[in-house]
Amino acid sequence: MSWSTIFCMIAAIILIVFSNPIVALFGKDVEMVVLASKALKLNALLFITFGFQMVYATLYLAIGKSLVGSILSLSRQGIFFFPLVVILPHLFGLTGIIFVQPMANLLTTIITIYFAIKINRAFVMEIPTNA
Repeated sequence: MSWSTIFCMIAAIILIVFSNPIVALFGKDVEMVVLASKALKLNALLFITFGFQMVYATLYLAIGKSLVGSILSLSRQGIFFFPLVVILPHLFGLTGIIFVQPMANLLTTIITIYFAIKINRAFVMEIPTNA
């Protein structure tokens, strides 16, 4: 968990600090660079939680809880992303498009926190008290 979080934090910092030069690699239009840089920064902010999400998704899959593991694995790019990509642009236009991935990440983080608490409590209950 620590290593994945550290990696995601470093990646997020790099993406935030260097968002303009990174985006400028794909085009020189000033409006595009400003808009895409903003989107990249928003994505990077919530990318910090990606390691946490993947560790718990993998944990659930590893202990044979395939339904929860699959839900956690599919949440970020499927379960939340697809409905948001349809709904948010209709409600907020271009701003909605920019917020699709960060919102999918946020919702996935929230559901992961719920299942992380649940599994951590289960593990604590299984530890013998006289060990």
